[in-house]
This record gives sequence, structure tokens and C-alpha cells, in this order.
Amino acid sequence: IRDRETRALERFEYEIDAHRKLVVESGGAGLSSRVEQIVYDIRLVPLHGTVESSLFQSVAALGESPSLAVVTADVFRWDVDFIRDVQDGDTFSMLVEKRFRDGQFRNYGRVLGATFTNKGKTFEAFLFRGVSGLESHYNKKGESLRKVLLKAPLAFTRITSGYSRGRKHPIFHDVRPHEGVDYAAPTGTPIKAVGDGVVVRRGWRSGYGNTLTLRHGAGLESQYGHMSGYARGMAAGARVRQGQVIGFVGMTGWATGPHLDFRLKQNGRFIDPTKAVNPREKSIVPAQMRAFGERIVRVRALLAGEVSPDDYNHNNFQ
Repeated sequence: IRDRETRALERFEYEIDAHRKLVVESGGAGLSSRVEQIVYDIRLVPLHGTVESSLFQSVAALGESPSLAVVTADVFRWDVDFIRDVQDGDTFSMLVEKRFRDGQFRNYGRVLGATFTNKGKTFEAFLFRGVSGLESHYNKKGESLRKVLLKAPLAFTRITSGYSRGRKHPIFHDVRPHEGVDYAAPTGTPIKAVGDGVVVRRGWRSGYGNTLTLRHGAGLESQYGHMSGYARGMAAGARVRQGQVIGFVGMTGWATGPHLDFRLKQNGRFIDPTKAVNPREKSIVPAQMRAFGERIVRVRALLAGEVSPDDYNHNNFQ
């Protein structure tokens, strides 16, 4: 913003991310700067849809941004494999915050509640602040949806080769074990860490090409091969969070096309990643179950259309 007469700079704003902005102002003592929270007009919106062809297209049919499909997958990523499990006829609903500035939609906020029915089985998620002080999604029993490992390190792609003790190799044409799962995806597709962990190896590994290995708890290690490159900061000893982007799909090493070779070890032995035991994180404590039950009632009423979103605002769900 400039002075109308002198055209001198009076104020400059830069949005750091979706939540914060840097404000620089001129004054008698010169320039001053501060970081401010971005203020949004937040509206609660209930949405309902049926999967036809893909989750992306189904969300678009509701008039919503395709990014909402990613938001949906993030909520249920520990229970539903959006690569293998989703099929036409699956249904979903969600109570989501939509953020507006100056009357224009900017992005999606929290998913306060959601359901996803996959192959006849319905999963529910309700956002709640546990004793840790952090918000997370829980099922109706108060069990955390978050598990030690994600169902898959990629979203919205396909498996081209599963875990096998005897697979015909696509390049050498002999039969050998394939102790992992191959996910086909375009070069550059982000790869996510399946769990919190530490980078123990990074570098070229013969036929696996660019490879990254993470060590998790409970004797688990995950390995990601054929990568086109690594995310910034992925050096040996670096700590990573579950869901953090650690690299990108490629076809380095022995590969006939771009894909991720994902492997999981437990106590030094490769195991089938699709059958790994995957415990949940902490449930809601008994002292909070009454408040959690009241939250469920409010969310379900809004999703069912029994009450209007205009009767609530996001502050009712803090």
C-alpha cells in the first residue's frame, strides 16, 4: 500500500502460509515488521456424495475443489486404502470448514466429522481435542483413527505388483521373491513416510536406484526405492513425521516404468506391508467421553440436516 500523494510505501503484506502473514509498515522510526494471523470468514458446510469413477470426480460433481478429495483421504487414510479399496458406489459425507476472505473461497479448514462407506462398511470420524491438547479424529468409540503406520505411502495410484515369494522378474524374466509392493505413479509424485521415524540410509542401492530407509518404533523399518529424488532435509539421522513428503516417484535402478517399490521390515525380516499389524494410537480418556459424545450428537445432527449450519459457527467446535 502506497501513500496517495507521495507514492511512498506505507504497508506491505506477504502471506507466509494459509495461516500467517508478514506485515511491514513504515513509521516515524522507520520500518517495522510483525507476523499476524490471517483472519477468515469460516462457514460450516455439510457435503454428501457417491463415488463414481473416482473420488476426485465425485467431489468435483458437488461443485467442490479436487483438493477436498485429498482432505477426505487424509481423514480415513489409516482405515481405507484409497489405492486399492475404493470402488464405485462407495458413499461419503463430511462437515467441513470452508474459509473465505473478501467473499472469495480460499481453502478448506478442519473436517469436524465425516463418514466413508467402503464395500458396505462405514467408517466414522469425529474431530476432538484430547488430553494432549491436540485435535485428532476418533471413531464413535473414542478410538483414535491415527495408527502407527499409514495404509500406503502414496495416494490415488495403483498397485502393479504385490508381495510375493516367487514373482517373474519383469526385466530378468527369472522367478525370485518380491518382498514389497510396487505402486505405479507418474514421475514426481510425492512419497509420504508411513510413520514417524528416523532416516537410517539414503543413497543408491543397485537395482533399487535412489532409496531411502526409515526406522520406526516396534522394530519396524520402511524402504522406498526407484525414487527420482529426495525431499529437502532427508539426510541420515533426520527425523520425519508420519505423512511427511520424503521423496518423489521415479524409475531409477532396475525399472520398466515410474513406480515406487515400497518394503516393510519387522525385526530385520521383510513382511507383507498390506498385512502388517498396525495398532492405534491413544483413545479418548474416560473423563472426556461425555464431552466427546455431545460432539458426536452435534456433528451427526448437522450432517443429517436436522439443524442448520447457520445455527452454529466454528467456535462451537473448539
